[in-house]
Amino acid sequence: MDRMHLKCYNSIFVKALLGLSVAIFITCVPRCFGGDIVVANVNGVPIYLSESLKGTPEFDSKRADAIDRQLIYHYFESGKNAVSNRVIDEKINNIISDEFGGSKPKFEEALKNSGSTLNQFVKAQKEAIYIALAQKEALVAYPNDPPVQAFKAYLKTLKSNAKIDLL
Repeated sequence: MDRMHLKCYNSIFVKALLGLSVAIFITCVPRCFGGDIVVANVNGVPIYLSESLKGTPEFDSKRADAIDRQLIYHYFESGKNAVSNRVIDEKINNIISDEFGGSKPKFEEALKNSGSTLNQFVKAQKEAIYIALAQKEALVAYPNDPPVQAFKAYLKTLKSNAKIDLL
């Protein structure tokens, strides 16, 4: 993939990702971070899912997605690519401005109503940024592969360097 196409792909992907971040957070984060049971450990970090998913057809895919997110999060947080607090603060301020008309109390109320905390929201924002960065790295590392295949190969590399215990 040439540089112009990569830049265009990244721009479109990041805009879509940022546009959906609040909606995804409010619907997913309470389950992702406040689940009932530990379903795996990734590099010593417990992965939680709702107990109601246990035994359902979607359990394995939800667990795999949560593991992949934690692998990416750990990779970027433990390296030199960690997102600075300034970037997160700017992103949250933009969300407050765009989604809540600049009202911090409305934003805080939405967090409260979703059963989430500011720390969980910050982690979700970092996760979203890290996933976008991981997808970009995958395209660079595997330039001849389609984006989905490149990302799968990238995740396989992360998994080979991780300690994953399924519970």
